[in-house]
Amino acid sequence: MVERIVLHIGTEKTGTSALQVYFHENRAVYRAQGVLYPETIGPVVHEPLAAFAAADHKRDDLRRNRLIVSDEDLAAFRAEVRTALSREVERAGCSTVLLSNEHCHSRLRSIEEIERLRSLLAPICPRIEVYVYFRRQDTLALSWYSTRVKSGFKQQIFFPEMDLKRLYYFDHWKIYSQWAQVMGKEQVHVRLYEPKSFVNGDLIDDFADFAHLPLPQGCVHPARRNESLSGAATEFLRLFNNVFPSHIEGVRNPDRTGIVQLLEAHVAGKPVMPPRQQALEFMALFAEGNEKLRLALGLTHRETLFDMDFSRYPEAENALDPQEILSNEEAVRIASLIWQHAHAFKKP
Repeated sequence: MVERIVLHIGTEKTGTSALQVYFHENRAVYRAQGVLYPETIGPVVHEPLAAFAAADHKRDDLRRNRLIVSDEDLAAFRAEVRTALSREVERAGCSTVLLSNEHCHSRLRSIEEIERLRSLLAPICPRIEVYVYFRRQDTLALSWYSTRVKSGFKQQIFFPEMDLKRLYYFDHWKIYSQWAQVMGKEQVHVRLYEPKSFVNGDLIDDFADFAHLPLPQGCVHPARRNESLSGAATEFLRLFNNVFPSHIEGVRNPDRTGIVQLLEAHVAGKPVMPPRQQALEFMALFAEGNEKLRLALGLTHRETLFDMDFSRYPEAENALDPQEILSNEEAVRIASLIWQHAHAFKKP
């Protein structure tokens, strides 16, 4: 009999991939411990959760990838997910069901959508515990920018320039409030994404402590990957995107195959940093919401929700000058690296 559902919703850019790979690779060990990490709704990432719960009219990549193009397709998909998940849970006989999908943070933006997800899970077990890590918004934006560049983004925009109503992705107070309204405040558990404070300095250990999950002996920890591109590499890739777009007429551009992985492997380093004033102005958008969240979480021992040290940012306003980020010499070095690997690949 299922006693609790542990629903990990991210947020994005808080190590979700590492956690998901860990639970996927150790699924059998955890099942023996009474914790089911379902595979019928995605072996590694439980993307169908967000695809199921999103508003009917949405036809984003999560649904396009599943060939959902009509209302009939969506209805059939939802019925399939509901049946597959309930059957797997019933057959497993585990007391805990662990689900993880960061798209629940980024894609489910309304009360209606969160309620629809609850309607999927509540028949399995009414005790749905939501776990979420929140990261300081400016550092979240920098990581988000890097990911967008890797995906083909062409503009040098680190902090989204839009009004607060459109900044849901970064609005931790709004996210917390909506999930608490649907699931119950006592069932929404928040931890700040501060790696220096992780249990044993490890995200997996920290999440196990956070969500009251076991850490069985013999579990395989996924190899740590350094996916941070240097500032020069990020700028090179951004300019590269203007010549080799990620998609051509809706089809993935084959000429970009391997470029991101190559740069990650050989040109890692410290990311490019925008001027400090930009970061301060961006964080000011969330000052009121962050303070509400600090009080709601009872973090009275902290003066602010997050550590507000901005010393890592340069004070110079010309910090984003392309020539300052990517010199001609460095651009040639990166181009030479790409050439060498492409030439080696073509050798018989």
